[in-house]
Amino acid sequence: MPLRSSAAIFEATVNALAARYSPEQVDRVITTHRARLLRLIEQSLQEQRTRRGRAAPRPWWQRTPGLPRADSTALQHEARSILTAVRAYINDPEWGLLDEEDAAATIHEAIVPHWPLDDAERLIQAIADLDGGLRDEDYFLEELTAALRDGHAPELEIHTIDPDTACEFVARHHRHLPDCNRRGLLHALAARWRGQIAAVALAGAPTGRWGRATDCPPEGTLEITRVASRAGLRRYDRKGRDVPVNAASALVAHLIDLLPTSGRGAPGCRLITYQLTSEDGAIYRALVAKGLRPVALSRHAQAGGARTRVALPGDKIRWEAGPAAAPPIGASSNPPTAQALKPPSPPSPPVVLPDNRPPQPAPRDTTMAEPTTIRLTATAPLNGSGLIPLTRETLQTTTAGRLYSATIPTGSRLTSDIFGIFSSGAHTSITVSASTDNPRDVLRVYLGAAIRSEHRLAGSQTITLAPGEELGFITEAPTVLLLVVNELSEADQTARLDSTAAPVIRARLTRNAGFTATGVMNINLLWSTASHVLEATSNAPAGALPLEALDPRQSRYAGYYWRVRVSGCDGAYFSGPANRLTGDAALEQLLPGQWSTPRRVSHDDLLAVLSPPVRVGCPTVIAEHELLPITEAQLLATAIAPTTPPLTQPAGAIPWATFSDYSVNAAGADRHEAGYLMWTHAITGNANVIGNKGFHGIGTGNKAMLGTDAPILLGLPLAQLTALSVRYALRTAGNAHILNRPYINILIDVNGDGTLYKIGVFDRDPNPALNLLVDVAQADPTDHEYLLSWVGAGKLKIVNELAGVTPAVDLGAGWHNKVFQISDILATYPDAKLTRAFPADNGLPADLTMPPLWLVLGDSTYTRYSRVLLREVRLNS
Repeated sequence: MPLRSSAAIFEATVNALAARYSPEQVDRVITTHRARLLRLIEQSLQEQRTRRGRAAPRPWWQRTPGLPRADSTALQHEARSILTAVRAYINDPEWGLLDEEDAAATIHEAIVPHWPLDDAERLIQAIADLDGGLRDEDYFLEELTAALRDGHAPELEIHTIDPDTACEFVARHHRHLPDCNRRGLLHALAARWRGQIAAVALAGAPTGRWGRATDCPPEGTLEITRVASRAGLRRYDRKGRDVPVNAASALVAHLIDLLPTSGRGAPGCRLITYQLTSEDGAIYRALVAKGLRPVALSRHAQAGGARTRVALPGDKIRWEAGPAAAPPIGASSNPPTAQALKPPSPPSPPVVLPDNRPPQPAPRDTTMAEPTTIRLTATAPLNGSGLIPLTRETLQTTTAGRLYSATIPTGSRLTSDIFGIFSSGAHTSITVSASTDNPRDVLRVYLGAAIRSEHRLAGSQTITLAPGEELGFITEAPTVLLLVVNELSEADQTARLDSTAAPVIRARLTRNAGFTATGVMNINLLWSTASHVLEATSNAPAGALPLEALDPRQSRYAGYYWRVRVSGCDGAYFSGPANRLTGDAALEQLLPGQWSTPRRVSHDDLLAVLSPPVRVGCPTVIAEHELLPITEAQLLATAIAPTTPPLTQPAGAIPWATFSDYSVNAAGADRHEAGYLMWTHAITGNANVIGNKGFHGIGTGNKAMLGTDAPILLGLPLAQLTALSVRYALRTAGNAHILNRPYINILIDVNGDGTLYKIGVFDRDPNPALNLLVDVAQADPTDHEYLLSWVGAGKLKIVNELAGVTPAVDLGAGWHNKVFQISDILATYPDAKLTRAFPADNGLPADLTMPPLWLVLGDSTYTRYSRVLLREVRLNS
């Protein structure tokens, strides 16, 4: 009810009251009866509009009750409109004057008149929680959309469909009998839910031999021959509860309603349907109140002739409805079990033994039905494609038909009926073992062209094969397969889970020049039956090992935990997963013979190993890679890692993934396909205010800073920093300013305990005695490609100098005129190392901790336009 549309009448009413009562009395009346007054005013407005020939405007979602409920976009818009309308009322200054009952009545009448009043109360509370930060708005709108979708007229629509469409649905979704029985078909019904067929039911003349009983002739009997539904369909009810769609029960209920008009020349008087004793009968138990009831246990032997594929043998419970239905057996709310419905057996004559001893009870048979065993011999590798053209008749059989054997002529797959030995509609449990321990030999379950699951052939695997699925084998060598097959009951099939073995995959690589971490190793690994590992037949090439070389199957997409052990050379080893596109790798340091920490890998990851050259007396470096099952990896990850002494850090490129932008004012560093683009603008920057990208000091210039938190730098002893280089391209031609080229800063924990931080500087200087960086053009000078290298025999500059250490070069006042020898620093401060900290330097960001190393363009007063494309940053090489 829009408040502003009622303002004139409201004001007139107040003025009329004020003429007869005091202001306090008027306020009290309005406060107490405000909701009623507003409704009366709105009613008056409605009457005025009606007299003028105009209907009162209503929200659009109330004007279109025929809105298609499957239109998700429209429902989302409707939910948003309701939220906006309720918020408009809640945010009105006078909303707080209403009590809870009047507030709910106002929202109910003005916005959601088709909802129950308690739903309007919940809507108000939900939006109050939303605006109070207690709920998420997107999630609330999703809930409201679901309530609108499922809370109006039922979306489950029942209608007649053609028998072909119904039978196609049965073939896909019926558990036991995918073939239709069209004999005497009268009804083919479908239940559509949100536009799709959720269930179908077929019914017609009874297929059994029903006599001409006086209570109901065969012409008046209707038998449901198939009910099939999609599994797992659920919906939200008006209270937000997750409930099943119950499409199958709705179809059976509709057939009960159609029974009086379903007779063939006689009024329909009895509906019958069957339930296997192994099923819970939920579809039928839900309709007990509608008159459907269990009446008998029917024992059906295997049908013959044309009915073999459309009638299922076994014990079944018969349910009936209609005026001629038989009386129920057992409790009406629960289906009787097969034992409860078993007819009594006639008494047996007493057994008398020759010596007049009473007979001993026979031992109870607790064994399962004997399974069927099939042995298949593959004389060549299997590739997982093509059906194996064998039949039950072409298999060699022994042991009363329980052991079959054959040589596979062609193909690598078999269907769910297992060469015709089992029913095409049955679920089968298949335990597969094979004469292979190659972890890359697998079996797959195919559902059409899709792969439902993949399992190792090594060991013994048990899988469940459903109707319509195929079992395929992929091997790298001739193999003997042994299949032990059991047909499953419905209960067994529901409780069964496929087992999946996950053995360790190991690959052993050797290289006579040490391993490198850059590039992709082009290698073909072969399975060694002697050592049970994958290995290369010759010297492994350079580069990082691709994961698909260890596992080319789809198994790798699910992911592994990977670890590696390296031996055969002096010094430290490094390993880590690498990105195939960028080459970035976070390398972990290892001792010779030490396993690395398990790392998660998948898809097209690279497995990088970096090692020094081979040592004297050992001509090869060996890297042993392992892909681990997750359970074993979790066990290893919880183990206490061995403590190792500090080791030399690796030489190589620092991964771009470890870099971040620390720029100040009108400057920045952006990720580029070739590396990073550092830039500054020719404008004055921001003032010194924390949080605005300003300096810690008073500078207003522009300073681009790109820092790295690479693990190889955090905690790196200063003594182990031996080389730095930067490959870059200059993109601002004609600007020869010294700060237009990159220079390098490092952050040093001088005492090694966080009590003294200093910034080390490596920069270019026109004075050779102070210059620490050398630029060398990489090709023709016009291409603007350069290599910037640290020179000076282990020298650096230190901002604000360093107490207790004498500079190796001192050319006057100012820290930039002094150069220190790293060896002199370590003589006084032997624990100096690189670190991350907030050094509170005026030339650095106001509120950011700094990494151990960063590259710089510009300074606190720099206002030039600069562009530099960084291509590579290398450490100790």
